Amino acid sequence: MRLFLPNIAFVKRSLLLYLFWLVFVNVSAVVSSGRALGGLVGITAGCRCFIEWWSMVIGACAGALVVAGVRLLDRLQIDDPVGAWPVHGLSGIWDSS
Repeated sequence: MRLFLPNIAFVKRSLLLYLFWLVFVNVSAVVSSGRALGGLVGITAGCRCFIEWWSMVIGACAGALVVAGVRLLDRLQIDDPVGAWPVHGLSGIWDSS
């Protein structure tokens, strides 16, 4: 069961983000996929240690870190066209701590 928690968190996070997008804001596909992937990266290493609702919290925080990382790279004028550092770097650091 615990091996499937990253996938459960990813699906729930993606559905919640999609519903939020439909109701409130027009979010780009790149941002929504980056946040969903960041949430998946953020929960993957520690999936055996968390229950289901904690995986959603950790995935949501990792998704927020992805957006903050993209904004930081834009402010520092560092080119990362696919957003690999915010998704894998920041979410991985969040998961390791």
